[in-house]
Amino acid sequence: MKKKLIILIGMVGIIGIVYYLLFPFQFPFRNGYNIEIINDTGKNITGLSLTNVNVDNKIPIILDGDEYKFKNVTTTGFYNLEYKDHNGDLQAIPIVGFEEKGSLGEAVVTLESINENGIIESDLSTEMRVELILK
Repeated sequence: MKKKLIILIGMVGIIGIVYYLLFPFQFPFRNGYNIEIINDTGKNITGLSLTNVNVDNKIPIILDGDEYKFKNVTTTGFYNLEYKDHNGDLQAIPIVGFEEKGSLGEAVVTLESINENGIIESDLSTEMRVELILK
């Protein structure tokens, strides 16, 4: 009896791990967005901020070829990656248009190049899932 229980618990654990690896956005205990910023510009980048209506997260220097990750960002609202160009003008790269309570997602921002004015060219890929919360 004890041996069957151990085998059953092991099988449930293995199924849970496989499920999480195959469907990471549908794992029931995760909440919010994972945001990854990859620097492929050939230069080190400073002065970036992940901004929202309520939050302004300063990002330390991102070396060329490195990445910076935010895990489980849960504040409701939009998200922009903001910085100042060489003229001192504020530039914004939209990442998430709007996040609601209960939404899950992942955004990968690849910073590809910086032009002579200090404006960053980027590529964005996102995946989002919203879970309805019934009251």
